[in-house]
Amino acid sequence: MAAKDLPENERQYFYTHLGHSEEMNKQTYQAPLAVIEIVKVGKHLNDIDNEQNGNSSWNCKTIRERILSLRRSGKNITEVRDELIRSDNVQVSRQGISAFLRRFRQSGSVTDFKVNTRQKMLQEVHLEFIDETIRNDREISAREVAKLLTERFHIPVSETTIKRARQRLGWKHSPTQYCQMVREANKPKRVNYALECIINRETFDNVIFTDETTVKIQSSTRYSFRKEGEETQAKGKPKHPYQVRKNIFILTVYRVVVYISLCHNFMNR
Repeated sequence: MAAKDLPENERQYFYTHLGHSEEMNKQTYQAPLAVIEIVKVGKHLNDIDNEQNGNSSWNCKTIRERILSLRRSGKNITEVRDELIRSDNVQVSRQGISAFLRRFRQSGSVTDFKVNTRQKMLQEVHLEFIDETIRNDREISAREVAKLLTERFHIPVSETTIKRARQRLGWKHSPTQYCQMVREANKPKRVNYALECIINRETFDNVIFTDETTVKIQSSTRYSFRKEGEETQAKGKPKHPYQVRKNIFILTVYRVVVYISLCHNFMNR
């Protein structure tokens, strides 16, 4: 096979890299098949390099075999690198060649090593369980979720694994927000009364308000979770969340509030 038998674009590449003029090769030069194949490989790699903005694809099987051939011919690593750059137009470092030769001595193969991929610990069913658990209790901790997951599926998982899964599912960590608790029956009554006061222009100058209630201790965690894109769900908060079953009288006299706390025994008299 002669150089002149190559396609026009490959023949120009061949002339350029072997340092012969087109006229000279047309008349006298007959390139050996092996040389032409090397040039074609070099051109192919050069095209790939141009497409990948300079990222060399020197690690293809042909170039690896070329490195072994040059090494067996007695060339050192620096000479191998220079030969690849000069003849094959392959940009490669001495460190890259050394790493390939080291892997070749270990495996005896020019192909890539198989990448060992570890199976994911959390499968789709586990992620669905985590998502549903957090949706039912948005204040639950990663430790509690890990414990429930272990009890349900008998797989040991760490808090870190749960946190990563929680983030992957789109749960966001935000401070807990509160809103005043109001009984459903009282909601329309409060609205109607407020509208009536507005219509009558009530100022409450000569009105005394009294109220009595019994409450229990209740608190929520400082943080809760919400899905990305969802609004934060406010937690109901009693008027006096830290009072322990006390009867409370509240008297309001023209913008002055007085709190009187009385025990059960006094109220029963």
